[in-house]
Amino acid sequence: MNKPCVLNKSPNMPHRLFIAVPVAPDLRNRITRWEADHKDLPVQWLDSKDLHITIVPPWQDEKPEEIIKRLETFASPSFMKPATIDMVSAGPTRFNPRLIWGLGHTTPDLLKLRTEVEHVLSFEPDKRPFKLHLTLARFAPTFNVPFGIRKLNEHVTWTQPLDRLALYETLLTPEGVTYRILTEVSCSHLPSI
Repeated sequence: MNKPCVLNKSPNMPHRLFIAVPVAPDLRNRITRWEADHKDLPVQWLDSKDLHITIVPPWQDEKPEEIIKRLETFASPSFMKPATIDMVSAGPTRFNPRLIWGLGHTTPDLLKLRTEVEHVLSFEPDKRPFKLHLTLARFAPTFNVPFGIRKLNEHVTWTQPLDRLALYETLLTPEGVTYRILTEVSCSHLPSI
């Protein structure tokens, strides 16, 4: 399932990278229907192809080829339960919302996945608490978010299999932030550490 990508940036030019689980097509369709029911929200929706659940947060790297090689060695013997998103709200805080996101409970499987990915990539474990989230949309930086939107707290039941991982690159365009998958690997088996 590996999907390598050709890198266009010159060597030594930093890439903003992160590891995430790409959202499966049936969940993308459910999210698109949810967005259609909320089209009056003054936000810029992420393109459905960019929806993901972050496992290892962004970092700068000048040699993504090295990360691609390491990630492509990732394989595993254990089954993982799907991630469940159960709430859509404004975040990261109600007092200073910058986005609309789906939130869920962090499970032991998600923490294990993150730990094992960090191990394969030879990263120091991230000390910040893991927060299962799925960004759906962003507010314009200068937009004063109305109080009613700040109180958005809608129950959903969205599940996402933890069956693949992708190395993403963040791209800044005149239209906003978009993402490109540099490689994608099956996550049906995880290494034991």
